[in-house]
Amino acid sequence: MAASHTRASSPRWGGVSLVASGLAMAAFWLLVIPFPTFAGAEVALDSQQLAGQAFHVLAALLAVFGYVALRDHHLPVGGRLLTLGYVLSVAGAVGFFTDGVIGLVVNPALAGPAPATVEATGAMFTGVVLVFYVVSFAVYMIGLVVFGLGMLRAGSMPRAACLLLVAGAVPMNLPTLPVTHVPQVIGGLLVGAASVWLGARLIALADRATVPARTSA
Repeated sequence: MAASHTRASSPRWGGVSLVASGLAMAAFWLLVIPFPTFAGAEVALDSQQLAGQAFHVLAALLAVFGYVALRDHHLPVGGRLLTLGYVLSVAGAVGFFTDGVIGLVVNPALAGPAPATVEATGAMFTGVVLVFYVVSFAVYMIGLVVFGLGMLRAGSMPRAACLLLVAGAVPMNLPTLPVTHVPQVIGGLLVGAASVWLGARLIALADRATVPARTSA
C-alpha cells in the first residue's frame, strides 16, 4: 500500500503544480493586458505589471514540476517525440522563468538609476539580452508544440487539451506586434487553460491509482 501511495502521490502533486501553473499563467496575461510593451521605466515600475510578473515567475516555476510529472506518466512508452518536447519545454520554461525574474526584479531596479537601459532601445531589450529572449521563446514554442503532439500521439491525455496546448504555444511566444499584443495574451490564456486541463487529468489518474491500494487495505 505504501508503494502504491508513493507512486500515486508524485503525479498528483505534479498535476497540482500544473493546475496552479495554468492559473498563474492566465493571471499573468490578464494583468499585463494594459501593457502592449514591457519596455520603459514607467512600465517597469507599475504595480499591476509587477504583480503580473510575480505570477509569470510562479507559472514558469510550477510548470517545470508539471512537465516532469507529465513525462513520468508517459514512461516508458512516450517515444522520442514526447521526450524531445519534454526537454525543450523544460528548457523553455527555465527561460520563461528567467524572463519573469528580469521583469520582476532586474528592470525595476534599473528603472530608477538608469531608465535608459529599460527603454526599447536600451541594454535590457537589445544585444545579448534580445538574443536570449528570442532563443528562449523559440525553444519554449517548439517545446510545447512538440510536447503536445507527443502526448497526442501517445493517446493518454485528453486530445482537446493537447491541441489547446499546441494552439496556444505559437502566439504566446511570438514577438510583440507593433500595434497589439492580443495574440500573445490569447496564446497565454490557451496555454494556461491547457495546463489546468492536463494537470486535472494527472490528479484524476493519481486518485484512480490509489483506489486498489485502499480497497486491499
